[in-house]
Amino acid sequence: MSRPRDIGTRVETAIVKACQAGGFPYADRQPLRGNRDQGDVIVTPGVIIEAKGGKAAETASDNQITKWMEELDQAAEHANAEIALLVTKRPGIGHNNAHRWWAHARLCDVIGSKCEETGDHATIIRWYLGDALAWLKREGW
Repeated sequence: MSRPRDIGTRVETAIVKACQAGGFPYADRQPLRGNRDQGDVIVTPGVIIEAKGGKAAETASDNQITKWMEELDQAAEHANAEIALLVTKRPGIGHNNAHRWWAHARLCDVIGSKCEETGDHATIIRWYLGDALAWLKREGW
């Protein structure tokens, strides 16, 4: 049985490799900072990822995703990040295919200024990590 820290290391390493393959060669794991968490992975300056793996990620309810997104908001604030993604391992999708894991984001981070018009700051979207990375590249990150 794997320990939680080992699971986290494997998941974070898989995400870093997916980021590097997706055009972010300097993506790297972040050091632990206790209550000043700045995410698990820095994709590029201004963009962080919080990683979740194991059964908890594979079976996460909508309420759990919302809770993790609230934690991600804190990490993004601590890291002074403009974009923050929550990446969850999908059941049956191995570490070599982390680009197919779910990436959750705030809709406001994706649509930007249009969000101010609607006032919707809570909506969470879910897409493949590979698609999120391609979007980041198109947006100039």
